[in-house]
This record gives sequence, structure tokens and C-alpha cells, in this order.
Amino acid sequence: MGLAMLPILFALAMATPAAAPDPLAIADARVAQVAWRLQTANVAVCRKHAPLPGLSLQMRDQYGPADRAGTGLSDYPTLSAVVPGSAADKAGLKVGDAIKAIDGAMTPLASSGRATFDTVSKVEAQLAGAMTKGNPTLTLADGRRVALTPDQGCASEVQLLPQKGLNAGADGQVVQIGGKLYDFAANDDELAAVIAHELAHNFLGHRAQMDEQGVSTGLFAGLGKNGARLRQVEFEADRLSVWLVARAGYDANALAPFWARLGKRAGILISDGTHPSFKERVRRIEVAAAEVASQRAGGQPLMPGAR
Repeated sequence: MGLAMLPILFALAMATPAAAPDPLAIADARVAQVAWRLQTANVAVCRKHAPLPGLSLQMRDQYGPADRAGTGLSDYPTLSAVVPGSAADKAGLKVGDAIKAIDGAMTPLASSGRATFDTVSKVEAQLAGAMTKGNPTLTLADGRRVALTPDQGCASEVQLLPQKGLNAGADGQVVQIGGKLYDFAANDDELAAVIAHELAHNFLGHRAQMDEQGVSTGLFAGLGKNGARLRQVEFEADRLSVWLVARAGYDANALAPFWARLGKRAGILISDGTHPSFKERVRRIEVAAAEVASQRAGGQPLMPGAR
């Protein structure tokens, strides 16, 4: 993708891309639903808002040339997920619908050659641009025209990269979740923990802050004041993620056990100083979860306080 991400959990570990579309479609649907809930439930918490369609797209060129024939996808961007209760769902869109045009402008067609996310990213940008102007009309490949009235949510794109490893990243606008980390999340509460942590980086403006402060993410980034700032933003994202999860109806008490389990899996791989120890992260997450429980018990709004 060429995105400048925040430091991720581990070095990327390549995995074999899925040859069949069904597992990826299921994963896309799960990620889309969790992300949509987190983004629409937390409008009061995030600074930047955006219209959300509540769908995910696939294209043939996301697969390698040898795998494309078995995907069942056309050259048009095709819906791989429709979030129940979302704008796409209310408009009558279904998984398998292919989008030919948005507000009369043709969508890019899948390219030949190597596997790439570039084309589907262009379609997503086209749809996002149309939604900022109003309620777009989608022309489907079967000739139907569908009016879409998007939901308001926190501004961020969330992508699943099934060929990537046990990692995730955020660049201020986009969240990317590696396939192995997706698989590691045992249920939607744990998947929400992963996505919420990366969304928190974007909501808090960490990428822009670090660029302004000249914080390095390269070799030896974990040393000195540079490393201290990187560790601090991880603590800040961990803390906010507890409220993001709770406000979206997921279990805030699931976060600490998840990160503890991930820490055991990571072992010595996290030792470059760019991330805090999992033990300290878990302790602070438990403190935040107790604050959420106290607010809920007192009938107070679930809102993170300044720390």
C-alpha cells in the first residue's frame, strides 16, 4: 500500500493469500461490522467525522493472476460485506452486487498483473468523495440504481490485509489489520480491541503529532526521548480504546486478557523499545476498564477523562 504507518507490533510475516473468496468475504464482513459499530457509536469521542456506507468492496485484482478465475468476481468493484442496519443494508444492497458507476461516473475496472489494493482504494476514494457531497446514487452492473444515505461516524478507513502477519497499523486516515492478527482474535470483542486501538491512534491524531515533533519510526526509534514518545502514544491509544469498545457495546473487560495473551505470543519479538511492555499495558487497560465500570454503575455517560 505504500502507507507510512505507526510502528506495528512485529515485522511483517508473509502468508499465502487465500485462493477462494469465501473466507476473505467472511473476514471482510466481520471487520466491516466491528469497524462500523466502533465508528458510529463514538461520534461524540472523535474529532473528525465522515459519512459511512456500511459496506466492503472486493476486486479481482486483489488476487494474484493465478487465483482470479476462482474468485467469481467481475472487473467491477463488488460488495463483499454489507453491515446489518447500515446505510448499505437499508438501501437494499447485497453481497455480490457490483458497482458500475457512482453518481454517473464510471468506477475503475480491475487491472491485470500483480495483486494490488490500488484499484479498490480508488473506488473507495470515489465513493467517499461522492458521500461528502450528499447522498450518492450507485449504478449496479445489473442495471439497478440505488440511492445511498450514509451514516455519520468517525473518519477512518479500516482494511483487512489477509496476506500480512500478526500486526496492525494506522497512518492517521487508514487502519490496516494483518490477517494473522485477525485470526488471533478469538471473537468480536477481541477483534474490536485490535481495531479500536488503531482507530484511537487516528482519532487522537498521533501520526500528525509525531511528524510535527520529528519522532522517528526507523532504526533505533525506541531509544531515548523518541522511544518514550512512541511508548506514550501506545498507552494513550490503549486507554481510549477501552471506551471506544465499551461505547460500541463490546466487552471492555475482554481487552486486558487479549493483550496479555498476545504478549505471551509475541514473546521476545517486542524488545526494540517502540512499544511498552505488555505487562504494563495490561495493567493500565485494567485501570481504564475499572473506570468504565464505575461510570456505568453510576449511570454516567461513558466518556474518557483526561490523563
